[in-house]
Amino acid sequence: MEKREAERRLAELYSERGYVRVPSSDRRRAEDSQSYRKGWEARLVVETASAAREVRRWLRDAGFEAGNAYAKHSRWVVPIYGRSAVERLLKLADSSLTARTRRKKAPKRRPAAPPKKGRR
Repeated sequence: MEKREAERRLAELYSERGYVRVPSSDRRRAEDSQSYRKGWEARLVVETASAAREVRRWLRDAGFEAGNAYAKHSRWVVPIYGRSAVERLLKLADSSLTARTRRKKAPKRRPAAPPKKGRR
């Protein structure tokens, strides 16, 4: 699959079933680096293991490094680690959403008819 198509599919999937985990700067300052080791992570959620494998292919085709998919509750999660990768995914999703919601000019409407005199 070509890169643009993979990016489009990833952006669509993230918009529908993805979320981001961002480290807490307050906790990072308050705790030492050994006790608080959370980093940037995007998670793409799919229904089946085969769908997770397909998402990993899209990620590879789009130039991302995906973490290992894992089961969570009754679904599968494909993680993407690292601030730059997460920000790139968010940028893709934002541009995809903007492109999908951009509307054409509304058609001109006829003006409303003036009220008829003598009727109330």
